Amino acid sequence: DDQRAQISMFITFFHWGLHGWVVYIVVALILAFVCYRWNMPMTIRSAFYPLVGDAIYGTFGDLVDAISIASTTFGVCTSLGLGVQSINTGLHRLNSNVPYSEEWQ
Repeated sequence: DDQRAQISMFITFFHWGLHGWVVYIVVALILAFVCYRWNMPMTIRSAFYPLVGDAIYGTFGDLVDAISIASTTFGVCTSLGLGVQSINTGLHRLNSNVPYSEEWQ
């Protein structure tokens, strides 16, 4: 149905339009600015240099980097888990012999 296809494209653009990418753009611009202007490494702790100054070289900076690494790891694991569920559901819809269960995921 053409109307359902248009609705699905609208929902896709709504979820992955400009506002979905703004978070990534802001982080990239902050990192680019501190790397280019102050010749700092491209780490998340460097993005906090304008706010806290030299405190990024101590425990605060280590904590910021640890949180960013953990958040990235959890985000990737969540995406992989949801992707496996989607693949399992798609295979089950194509071939009913493929069981839809946590065992096959």
